[in-house]
Amino acid sequence: VEEKNHSEVISKVLYPNDSFEIGRELRLKQEYFFVACSIHDIVWRYKKGHADFSVFSDKVAIQLNDTHPAVAIAELMRVLVDENGLEWDEAWRHTVAAFGYTNHTLLPEALERWPLGLFQRLLPRHFEIISEINRRFLREVMSVFPHSPQHLARMSIISDGHDKEVRMAHLAVVGSHSVNGVAKLHTDLIKSQLLKDFFELFPERFNNKTNGVTPRRWLLECNPGLATLINERIGHGWETNLDRLIELEPHADDPEFRTRLTTIKMENKLTLARLVHDLVKIRIDPQSLFDVQIKRLHEYKRQHLAALHAVTLYIRAKRGEEVQPRTLIFGAKAAPGYRRAKLIIKLIHAIADTVNSDRRQSAVRVVFLPNYRVSLAERIIPAANLSEQISTAGMEASGTGNMKLSMNGALTIGTLDGANIEIREAVGEENFF
Repeated sequence: VEEKNHSEVISKVLYPNDSFEIGRELRLKQEYFFVACSIHDIVWRYKKGHADFSVFSDKVAIQLNDTHPAVAIAELMRVLVDENGLEWDEAWRHTVAAFGYTNHTLLPEALERWPLGLFQRLLPRHFEIISEINRRFLREVMSVFPHSPQHLARMSIISDGHDKEVRMAHLAVVGSHSVNGVAKLHTDLIKSQLLKDFFELFPERFNNKTNGVTPRRWLLECNPGLATLINERIGHGWETNLDRLIELEPHADDPEFRTRLTTIKMENKLTLARLVHDLVKIRIDPQSLFDVQIKRLHEYKRQHLAALHAVTLYIRAKRGEEVQPRTLIFGAKAAPGYRRAKLIIKLIHAIADTVNSDRRQSAVRVVFLPNYRVSLAERIIPAANLSEQISTAGMEASGTGNMKLSMNGALTIGTLDGANIEIREAVGEENFF
């Protein structure tokens, strides 16, 4: 029974609490488990149709979605060299040509680093392979930046000093032919700050791929009223080519079109108001502005700031000042070990309890919807009037909720950060706050 539990726990809880040694170990086991299964499957499929590995990287593309699966680089090298007898140089050529790395964050603490002792104990062969990758890579660094021990220290995959670590972001860059950021500003900051040394060494590897969302789910599917109105005015085809929405501009001053838009938004707000009552037993006014902040809860995403704004509006309303009726809607999940994020959720609930129960004012309501997820977002987004996209500027890599809310007709209140900048270019400065 104990063995069964040990094996099942590896795939039972995604992102275990890694504040403790046992959680960190489980997380590394988990990452290796998923990576090993994937690489095994990829190689098995390839070998079904090919006698040797000469065209492996022509047929296989593996995208590292952030640093969490970066151990895949060492795993593919192990499989090619140890299990299939390839020479190191040929295996490495195929590995680099097959892998691409998407960086999702500028926060240094979010770039995975594993303590040397833990990594060596859990994955001894992979550690040997990473050490050899690093040895060869540092020779290359020395030839490009001679007489610069600073470059060697900064760029090494294995950090120096007292607490040695394996830097997974460095492994991902060294072992990939393409490194991309997820918004124009983010990619520029990767090149100029986060991975500056690597950009100087491999400028051809770095490129931008601004994140995107599918209009099929985030407009056509979740907002059928608005999708029908768009179809009536410009026909089909916008679902796979969103640039076509520009064709709606001539209809912007049409009174009938505007009335229909207002009606659709109100129907969506009534639907959400009923759902809010079912979930948290709070009655909200569909005539009020629905001010929405839905995303992972993190200090740099500034939910705390929006909560303080709710307090400000509440105090003004309680003093008898004129306040535009507003319902602040929060939805978020916090990482298991992220204590301050949990406290911010607790704070928002406490503010909601105070604000919603005070009969001296009815202008401000605060709701925190539990278990934020895609199916809940599909109900919130079509009903939103205001989209809160505030961040600590320079820290929000991209953001995609901002896109979903914008395409459903919510006005963006945002920091000039991440994809907000590109949204502002698309909707016009006069429509971004």
